[in-house]
Amino acid sequence: MRCNITQDGEAVEIHVQDAGDRAPQVLASLQECQEGRCSCPTDQYNRLASIEVGGCDGELTVHLTPHRGEHLDPDALRACMDYTLESASDNQS
Repeated sequence: MRCNITQDGEAVEIHVQDAGDRAPQVLASLQECQEGRCSCPTDQYNRLASIEVGGCDGELTVHLTPHRGEHLDPDALRACMDYTLESASDNQS
């Protein structure tokens, strides 16, 4: 899997490519974050106002919007995504 992070103002888009068979596990991990059960090793979740997840055909898009006055750190978000993608690989059945 490959992950590309782009910033547009304060919002951040994360594109996960080549998720293939692991897409359901990645989506499940991201859904945990949407539900407030994020286990990533950074404080980025606390800065989020919203997480929107979508995608098809093994490619996923995550749109992150921070709370007003907050700033999302792309390096910390990469650590989050590395953790999420690794967890999805570990949980693949």
